[in-house]
Parts: sequence; C-alpha cells; structure tokens
Amino acid sequence: MPGRPTKYKKEFADDLPALMSNGASVVEVCAHWDIDQSTFFAWIKAKPAFSKSYSRARVLCQAHWEKVGREALRDREFNERLWNLNMMARFRKDWIPGKADLDDDTMLDGDKGLLEQLLGGTP
Repeated sequence: MPGRPTKYKKEFADDLPALMSNGASVVEVCAHWDIDQSTFFAWIKAKPAFSKSYSRARVLCQAHWEKVGREALRDREFNERLWNLNMMARFRKDWIPGKADLDDDTMLDGDKGLLEQLLGGTP
C-alpha cells in the first residue's frame, strides 16, 4: 500500500529563500505550506534542490535578524536581551559560545537548562 502523495512542488525550493529572507522561521514556512515540520526536514534529506535552497534561506534569515539588531542599536526602546535570546535560539552555532558543532534545527535535550543558564536563573 503506497503512502500518501507528497505535497512537495518544485516551486517550494524556488520560494523558500524569499519566504525566509524576511526572518520567517521553519514553523512559519510549514504553516504557509500546510505541512508538518517532519515533512519539511524529510524534504531536505530527500530533495537535493530543496536542501540547497534551505541552506541559502537560512543564511538570508540570519542576515535579516542580524540587520534588525544592528539597525536597532541606537533605539532606546530596543530590547537587546530579547533580540539576543532570539538569535541564540534560532542560530545556536553562531550565537552560543562553544556550540559551533550544534545543528540549529535540532532541539537540544536540556534546552530549558540552557536558557536558564543564559538568562542567569529561571526564565
């Protein structure tokens, strides 16, 4: 008995960088396409064009958020702590010292403990 037909369309690989270039997360993209995150990550493994597109999209997404922070530095109302936590949660390998070997897309066991450590106490 064959599985469900895939929702994958070739255009998804073309559209992904544009969707993430404004800071959208994988969850937001999945909601936009009406798919589960497990499906999204399965496509990365199974579809070379999608995997390449996702690599580019992640760079664009991180660049977006870094620009947000850079442009807001002089804004007295800018919440740099919240922005920094956003960056550490989204882009672990670049934003958490000593964590360059982490995969940003994988939830860590003990994420709560890591957040407590980063926040200096209980969140």
